[in-house]
Amino acid sequence: MSVQLMHVQHYATNVVQRKVLFQTVSRWIDERIRADGELCADTRNDPGSVNLLHNILIDDEPTATDRDTALAFAALVERFASKSPLDQVAIAALEIAEGIRYLANEHEVLHLTLA
Repeated sequence: MSVQLMHVQHYATNVVQRKVLFQTVSRWIDERIRADGELCADTRNDPGSVNLLHNILIDDEPTATDRDTALAFAALVERFASKSPLDQVAIAALEIAEGIRYLANEHEVLHLTLA
């Protein structure tokens, strides 16, 4: 079983999951963005505009994001998880959000990639 490790600026983080779980979590987040009436229509129609994990997965190059965007992503995932049953995907989403929140508190700009 291979695992994917999230990196920030070429340093390994503590966010480790199977690649398929990163992909599943990204789709889970996309579905919730599309269904979230609290978000504007433009965001609901383009989940990738706020789904940081989606953007990390679609490109092999590091995805650059600033602290505020990363923190907003983590808060969004936490809100979605609080409204969902805590299954394996929701727990993984929370773990990823917590890892990104930690990184955002340590770095002004994050360059995230999976390796």
